[in-house]
Amino acid sequence: MSREYGTLATEVYELDKPVGRPFADVDYYTGLLADVSGPIFEPATGTGRILIPLLEAGHQVEGLDSSPQMLACCREHCRHRGLDPVLREADMTAFVQLAAYEAVIIPAGSIALLDGRKATLQALTCFRDSLVPGGRLIVDVPVSQSATGHEAMRYWQHGSCLWTLQTMHIEYDPATNQTTRFLRYDKWQEGTLRMTELQTFRLQHWNCQEFEDLLAKAGFTRILLTADYKSTASPRTADGIWTFHATVPQARSDDRQHLRSGQTATACRSASRAIVPFPVTAGTEDEEGRDNSRLARDTYPAPTGHSRAPLSRAGRQPGQTAWPGTACSTTRALPGQSGKAQD
Repeated sequence: MSREYGTLATEVYELDKPVGRPFADVDYYTGLLADVSGPIFEPATGTGRILIPLLEAGHQVEGLDSSPQMLACCREHCRHRGLDPVLREADMTAFVQLAAYEAVIIPAGSIALLDGRKATLQALTCFRDSLVPGGRLIVDVPVSQSATGHEAMRYWQHGSCLWTLQTMHIEYDPATNQTTRFLRYDKWQEGTLRMTELQTFRLQHWNCQEFEDLLAKAGFTRILLTADYKSTASPRTADGIWTFHATVPQARSDDRQHLRSGQTATACRSASRAIVPFPVTAGTEDEEGRDNSRLARDTYPAPTGHSRAPLSRAGRQPGQTAWPGTACSTTRALPGQSGKAQD
């Protein structure tokens, strides 16, 4: 049983979220990156659902994925459109191109596919090293939601073929804060089963404070938060996705200064405070790269220190056997839910 996206998982993803169809995250990322003139990097690029619209908008975008099937599909879509981007089969926790990109993007919750805190921190550190000073990281993190228990079978039909997807088993591990599903993909043709594929799908859960801490530990600063692909939505009322916006300091030596001065800030501390999307334009940076924005300081109160005690897992109930995030509609591996974009 594989954890990768195999042939049938890729076919189902294509049917459920075809390249070229408008989704909220496609429009959101296209708008956010409109002012980026340098190279953009998308780990977990999948079939190219985000990468291709950015290329067609005139951006220079490189993609990476660990699934050869997903990359083959992406290359085919690019060929049909006369596009020839750099696409790599690699692991985002180990791939680095030093100071090569102006922006790194991870849409649709794909970061939650990484196995645990260590792997996630490794990936964030690689992204930091791959960004130019002042470069931007934009990453989606799925919001934990109420567990659904049983998940109905989904199906897609095209021509003479029928694809079905069943969740065979769900379990939650409180020690790792992960949900694991066993997914079965079947492909039928004229009533005959042609192919079956089993996938182990593991989802890492985060609350927004935990993920902010990871970003700060990886060396990012000016951390801001939006929700559900809306720049004014409160993260406490999000029903699908958080989007974290973070910046690489102008000079590497600034990392410790930012942490000491408590300049990292997110909106997840209070639902009543305004949400300011990246970039913060109300202030400037001094010659040492420190944020002098009064808006950033006043809107997001500085933490008392960068060494925080572990927080309780948001939303978990005593005795709960399945994590609330099992119904999340924004993660790449779960097609067909609520019409939300997945990658």
